[in-house]
Amino acid sequence: MKEMLFPEKMLNKWNEELDAILLSHDVEAFKTFYQKWMVRGIYNIPIPNSDVVIRAAMEKALFNRSTMPEAEKRKAETWLVSHGFTTEL
Repeated sequence: MKEMLFPEKMLNKWNEELDAILLSHDVEAFKTFYQKWMVRGIYNIPIPNSDVVIRAAMEKALFNRSTMPEAEKRKAETWLVSHGFTTEL
């Protein structure tokens, strides 16, 4: 995988978009974000086919991001555990 260096403005935009989408819990919005940044934009990594797998990845990311409010992290943890996942990345 090639290493990419983000200009600071682009990295800030990426983080803002990711935080907003993770807090929305919107799988379809995440697919659009992923398509924009991961498939077309940078790494060309295909998105998983399962919405449950995508949602689990979103909740794990939310739980492990320092920018997320603690109340949202607890909601993510509850969702993950109730669906048979852990919070570990």
